[in-house]
Amino acid sequence: MGKKSKNNKRIVYYISVIAVILLICSVLIFLFNGEYYDKVNLQYGKNPTVVNFSATPEFCQTIKDYDARVDCIHKNGLRPYAKSLEDCRQITEFLERTACLDRSFHITALVNSNISMCAEIFEQRIRNNCYTDFVPLYGIYACKLVEGHTPEEICYRENAVYRLNETLCQLIIDQFEIEECVANVRSFIGTKKLDLEQCAAIDTLEYQNLCFYKVFHLLGGLDNCNNTGRFEDRCVLLMKFNMAIFSRDENICLELDDEDYRQVCLRMLELPMSRMFLFDSDNDTLSDVDELSMRLNPFNPDSDGDNLMDGLEIRQHLNPAKNDTDGDDIMDDEVLKQRMEKLNIE
Repeated sequence: MGKKSKNNKRIVYYISVIAVILLICSVLIFLFNGEYYDKVNLQYGKNPTVVNFSATPEFCQTIKDYDARVDCIHKNGLRPYAKSLEDCRQITEFLERTACLDRSFHITALVNSNISMCAEIFEQRIRNNCYTDFVPLYGIYACKLVEGHTPEEICYRENAVYRLNETLCQLIIDQFEIEECVANVRSFIGTKKLDLEQCAAIDTLEYQNLCFYKVFHLLGGLDNCNNTGRFEDRCVLLMKFNMAIFSRDENICLELDDEDYRQVCLRMLELPMSRMFLFDSDNDTLSDVDELSMRLNPFNPDSDGDNLMDGLEIRQHLNPAKNDTDGDDIMDDEVLKQRMEKLNIE
């Protein structure tokens, strides 16, 4: 009886030891498989060297860091829209096969966090976009792989915006592009902080408007415009205008307090959805909607009377709402003329 009891205890002991060893092996396999570190790094906003993006959307939603969560959802969401490389190679027509392969390489690179796959992409524009998409993981290194001066500067701007760090804009050579990059970063900072005063302080009109628009929506839209302080009228006007357009309700258009908004709203309801947001009443290359959002006159191609069309001023980094953008007592048309003369000399 005593021997049998000892044998039973010994068997239980060995079984316990084996169970512990199996448990330790399972943990080690889990860790070395990368999933544990990926989840920890994503939750605390760190950039993992290799991210396992085979996770479900539900997993992405558990990530605490906002940017990492969006990045996870974005990359997983791309997966269903690409054919496999094998399927693409079966396509006989050259251009169609190349376009399919480019898209597949791009998405496969993102899903697997493998930047080297971008080099397989044939079309330069898509290849550059692929490298730029890796800014969250690799920062400036990704931009160094981009081909062409302008795409590289766009990549630097993406890097600065992603990291909400305007000092990174200084990597850009062109001074005007630096200023635009800084304005872009500040618009995202203002949005993240829900700070309308910071939005108002942005000099570049398109980024100031982007900041206002996002904050108004994040604050709850029309129902919460009364919480926007001195910007309440602007909030009500913009939110009501959007409501009228998307519900295609003429009565809401007629309730708008601003005459320009009212006219544009009624005109847009006459157009098909495909043209509504592209229509340009004064032919200054800015749509009516863009001009309203930047507080320009959609029926006057030169809102500030400086002999330059509003669209041209935006492209030349001038303010179409001020005839002397930098306040140096030199009209913007003269400033642009001096720039052109300097370029011709050079």
